[in-house]
Amino acid sequence: MMDKEEEILRLLHEIRDTQREHHEEWKKVVDESVIAQKEHEQEWRKARDESLLAQKQAIKKNKYYMLILLLIFACGLFLLNFPFLEYLGRGFTPETSILGDLERHEARQWLRTNKNVSPLASNRFGTKEKAVAFVEQLYEAGAETVYVTNIQKEDWRIKDEGGPYADAVIVVLPEDKEKRQKLFEICRVEAEKEGFEGMKDMGQKELFFWWD
Repeated sequence: MMDKEEEILRLLHEIRDTQREHHEEWKKVVDESVIAQKEHEQEWRKARDESLLAQKQAIKKNKYYMLILLLIFACGLFLLNFPFLEYLGRGFTPETSILGDLERHEARQWLRTNKNVSPLASNRFGTKEKAVAFVEQLYEAGAETVYVTNIQKEDWRIKDEGGPYADAVIVVLPEDKEKRQKLFEICRVEAEKEGFEGMKDMGQKELFFWWD
């Protein structure tokens, strides 16, 4: 009888030990699974963060590219409004005339016969009378000749506004130093109103005035 009881107890101990071993193995597998899941989540978060960072950097870079393109576009529009700048690429020096083959007309005569009510730099002068007064100021300061240039004379403009429009003036400078100084001062004032710096007297033959 005792032998049977001892055998039963031994079997029960073996079953219990086996259960413990299985439990420990199961626990180990669960722990490894949890660790693997955490590592997977960490890798996923790292990949997500790297992807987000790359997207942010790409967006930032695209913004810079767009800004550069906008600046290039703005500079292009700016330069298109300065026809005399094409002469800079032809070896322009202070002594070189910027008149070249530009279309221009003597300002007094052009304004007098122009039926446009605001024919010259309307943002600056508004009316023809104020534009005429400015031209007279240039002549009184000693200008040899005042020309209007960068003239726009589309058919629709002539029809709608009554005459051509110009937004630039070229002043032929005298040799007299005092007169030149007065004209350069007028140019400085006008340039600063447009957000630019005035020009220095380097022996130029002409001064270029442009209004946006």
